[in-house]
Amino acid sequence: MDFGKSVMLLVSLVLFSIWIGMIWKAEEGEKLAEICHPVELVTHAITRVTTGLVGYTPNWTLNLEASSVKHCYYLAATFMKESVEGGEAEGGVRR
Repeated sequence: MDFGKSVMLLVSLVLFSIWIGMIWKAEEGEKLAEICHPVELVTHAITRVTTGLVGYTPNWTLNLEASSVKHCYYLAATFMKESVEGGEAEGGVRR
């Protein structure tokens, strides 16, 4: 059991490192999309699995997908440092 937990921790750390590297390497305009990419993948997978189990696409999965991705982009944009006309923004607030 401890070996399984160690392997899962190692795999999680490697995937997290790859994700951070992809964000770091992304162009300025694509950073936001890279930050929310895991959320999009997970919610899309939930939608596919529930569609396969039920036989149709339930509305709650579509609502979950839309709202989680929307909130991810909102939070990521709030906390990203970007240059804004008339001043520099940090944490979504103009200085």
